This record gives sequence, C-alpha cells and structure tokens, in this order.
Amino acid sequence: MQKLPKYDHLKIRLDPSDDSAFAFSICGLQIRNEFTFRIPPDVTPCAVLEQCDQKTRNLIRSASQKLEVTQSSDIEDFIRMSLVDQSVSENRHDFTKMAKIFEACLRHDRACVISAYDEKKKQVSSSVLIWDEKNLYYWLSARDRSASIPGANMLLIWEALRLSAAKKLTFDFDSFASVGAAKMLASFGQPPVLRPHVIGASVRYEWERAANATLLSLRDYWKKVVA
Repeated sequence: MQKLPKYDHLKIRLDPSDDSAFAFSICGLQIRNEFTFRIPPDVTPCAVLEQCDQKTRNLIRSASQKLEVTQSSDIEDFIRMSLVDQSVSENRHDFTKMAKIFEACLRHDRACVISAYDEKKKQVSSSVLIWDEKNLYYWLSARDRSASIPGANMLLIWEALRLSAAKKLTFDFDSFASVGAAKMLASFGQPPVLRPHVIGASVRYEWERAANATLLSLRDYWKKVVA
C-alpha cells in the first residue's frame, strides 16, 4: 500500500489466481467480486465445442461456412467496426488510450485484431486480443448489428480460443458488461470464475460522487415536474 501513488479513486483487477485480495481487505480497501470464464490450455478447442450448448455450436459451424476470419496488427480495423456498432455519441471507448495499450502489447508481439468478413468482403465483426505469458484475453469486441449472418461474434470467440490453444495459453473471456453477454459466454459450457476487484476511494471522491448523484436525482425530478 505504501508503494501506491496518492489517489482519489483506485481500482485494481486481480487475476483469479491472485491471493492478495485478503491483504488489501485488511488494509481497509473494499473487495468486489466480478466473474469471468476461463478455459485452461489442456482443454482442446474440440472439447470446448462439445461442451457448448447446441445453439452456440450450430452458430459457430454455420458462421464458419459463411464468413472469412482474418488476423491483423492494425487497431484501426477494430475502431472502424466499433464506430459501426455504436455511434460517436454512444461510444464509450477512449480510442487514443486503446491504441496506446494495443501498440505497447504489439511491440512485444502480444496483441492482434481478428475480424470476420462476409462474401462481399464487408467487415461484420471484430475483436482485439492481448496476451501475456499465461493468459490470452478476449479484450474488446464489436459487430455490425445490421449484418444478416448470425454468429459472427461466436465465431471470433472460437477463433480466439483456437489461437490461445495454439500458444498453449489459458483463454480468458475477460468478463462481461451485460446479462446478455454473460449468457452468451456461459453458453460455451465453462463454469464462472471469480475475479476480485480492489476498490479504494478518498473522502473527497466519495463526497463528489454523492453530490453528483444528488444533482442528477434533482435534475430528473424537475424534468418530471416540468413535463
């Protein structure tokens, strides 16, 4: 704790195998558990395919016959797809920071972008993969929601899993952001794995957060009154 810089808000995502959560807890920080799904390197892609539910298995097989998957080292391939997936106003990505992280990983040959294209060579889905000496993470994904061919995201997960197996790394689905995404990942037949998050906040940060929440509540209230 003494080695940490001063902060107003701290969030550290621990690896599921990291046992330091208890130590952070007794130092006064909060521990929140999130979940991810993992596939160890000794489980073959074929075994995973058999463990998938039937719908997911069929989507992967069907999409593989209709889509071509390519691998590149250009983060712009993903950024273009991300802007198709969400408008500029809806997008939550910081593309500048994303590109810096990706380029840093790429310099160590530990990152790539995989994309799926239809028969007209139109990009319909894209994902960013990064890895270390133990794990390959399915970091970011985006798709064209108007595409007529289902299963593009499932196919990219499958291809990422195959790449992870070829590198003899644990495949990490890298958590999820919605109930729908959780159900999709769970359809691959793997048990959820706890991923502890260490949370710390200064008094000033907590006060500002509470004040902002109060202002938002008042704004919503007056909108209803005016309406």
